[in-house]
Amino acid sequence: YDGAAAALEGVTPYATYVTALGGEAWMELAAVREAQGRRPEAERIYTQIKKFGMDRQVTRKARALSFGREASSFLRLDSAAEDEKEAAAAAELRKTVLKVGRYNVRR
Repeated sequence: YDGAAAALEGVTPYATYVTALGGEAWMELAAVREAQGRRPEAERIYTQIKKFGMDRQVTRKARALSFGREASSFLRLDSAAEDEKEAAAAAELRKTVLKVGRYNVRR
């Protein structure tokens, strides 16, 4: 993940949350941060996209992923779960949240 993070860190200073392409670049960086276990950084990125993003699909994804993270944290179903059954349930929850997020995740 370090290579992906380095590549995205080189691009994001020139990307803005407001455009679709810039928002996608920031979303990719947030995904890499989550994969690296740096969830607070990922959440800060999601928050910025939710606040300033102008592209509906990108902001919708940010809301869905942010909500999914909160839900899995609340239910203690994160990817580091020791039990395979819990990890499978966490993955299923994320899929469901993303599916639902396409339709309505407004506050």
